[in-house]
Amino acid sequence: MTMRNPHECIAILIAAKEGNQAAQQSLLEYFDAYIIKLSLGPPGRNGVQELNEDIKVQLQLKLIASLKAFDLDGLLEHNNDH
Repeated sequence: MTMRNPHECIAILIAAKEGNQAAQQSLLEYFDAYIIKLSLGPPGRNGVQELNEDIKVQLQLKLIASLKAFDLDGLLEHNNDH
């Protein structure tokens, strides 16, 4: 998901929250660089940070699971009030 217009982003969030796998994949792709950065281990002897795939998968699962608790309706109502 590249940065799109707000209506398209909202539609993707709604679809992902409802379990649409393509929308969920789009969110994972959008946040992939952030997730990878959080999944890097400490630099080794050679100074290179290794990607911890287990942590990456856990973060991806947490992101998708967090959609269920995301109050999109409340956020939209709040934005419409301002």
